[in-house]
Amino acid sequence: MNLPSSPVTGNTSPENQPVRPHAHAWSEPAILFAACGLLAFGVLAFGAVQEWAICVLECGAGLLFALWAAYQIALRRIRVSTVALIPALILLSLPVLQLATGHTAYFYATRYQLLQWIAYGGFFFVASEFSGSSSARKRLAIAITVFGTLYAMFAIIQGFLAPPDLLYGVVKTHGTGFGSYTNRNHYAGLMEMLVPFGLVTSISLSVPASLRLLSSFGSLVMLASIFASGSRGGMVAVVIALIVFVYHYWRHERTSSAVRTIMAAAILASAFIGFFSYERVASRSVMEATDSIRLQIARDSLRLVAEHPVLGSGLGTFTTVYPQVRTFPTSLFVNAAHNDYVQLTVETGVLGMLCAVAFLFLVFQNALRHVHRARQNWFSAVTLAAMVGCIALLVHSLFDFNLEIPANAATFAFLTGLASATPDPDSKHDRERHAKASSARG
Repeated sequence: MNLPSSPVTGNTSPENQPVRPHAHAWSEPAILFAACGLLAFGVLAFGAVQEWAICVLECGAGLLFALWAAYQIALRRIRVSTVALIPALILLSLPVLQLATGHTAYFYATRYQLLQWIAYGGFFFVASEFSGSSSARKRLAIAITVFGTLYAMFAIIQGFLAPPDLLYGVVKTHGTGFGSYTNRNHYAGLMEMLVPFGLVTSISLSVPASLRLLSSFGSLVMLASIFASGSRGGMVAVVIALIVFVYHYWRHERTSSAVRTIMAAAILASAFIGFFSYERVASRSVMEATDSIRLQIARDSLRLVAEHPVLGSGLGTFTTVYPQVRTFPTSLFVNAAHNDYVQLTVETGVLGMLCAVAFLFLVFQNALRHVHRARQNWFSAVTLAAMVGCIALLVHSLFDFNLEIPANAATFAFLTGLASATPDPDSKHDRERHAKASSARG
């Protein structure tokens, strides 16, 4: 008896599609949730911006690679299911080429940043290869929602009760921190990636009504924390993410008029709160870059792109080369371009930007093939949440440098892995879903 067709391999009969041994059935979820644990650590460790936290992330990513290799050896096969890995590997090879040819303004900085990129690749790889099971994705969505809710509650309580220049009551900042981040924009960048997981859980038809209610509460808490943080970029990004989310359900899902009304009200409420929060947000600490300075940095950076158009100045070298072209006086240290697209082009050239665009194109192309029926199917729901979370951070990257923060960059890589994954043909839930789809077409 032949199994139904798979969207990845076509005909998946027992002769050409090996079945996963039951003895290793626990391994994939264990590795997936180990990656989640590392990401949670990075978030709580001030965004993993300090050397000791970066070291833990890198060592943890190396352990994840080792576990993947051991798992493949145990199964006596090698499985790589996402084509998005190709442009990702090409992009990863560019700093290697920069180091090999000496085409970098600061050898140590490029090597240091390359190790972080490799770690991010580990999170992408684990998410894309070990999240094919709908049951694992259900647990993952609930776990992310719980973590996001508790973390947002902590951030809000700390923001109202603790002095504005203290994190955890002991770490001093310039008054711009929120949650465990020294910069409120980076807190918002993380939270806007987590909100969609609470949303898909809150409207799923496969969880009890009590869990849907709690997930709705968690989503509201996470949304509220973004506005409480005072990040303008975060407000814009999360509103756009909500619009994309609602548009999908309005267009593709069978949702009731009540659900549609609630979704539309959430967008209007978010825009309303953001509008009336502007006065407080606009009077933030002078330690943050103003809009005019951000635009000036972007204009100055175009000169750096013209000097090194193909391979860039070297990964991680923006702070080294930018003072050579800065056109405005300041006593502050310009630590980033405040625009992830500009910084990537400066450091890796047009070739690096093209690789990033190709990578994102393949990720979203795959995600759009699997987001339908998200209320009924957990694989589709988590794919939708990951896609919307990626969109939110990509919008925010126009105004800030979230992808220069290791915890946020690793979380983004993890979400792109979830969005680029394909359903596991060995999963009972997915076999039943494909069988129903095949019978419906028949």
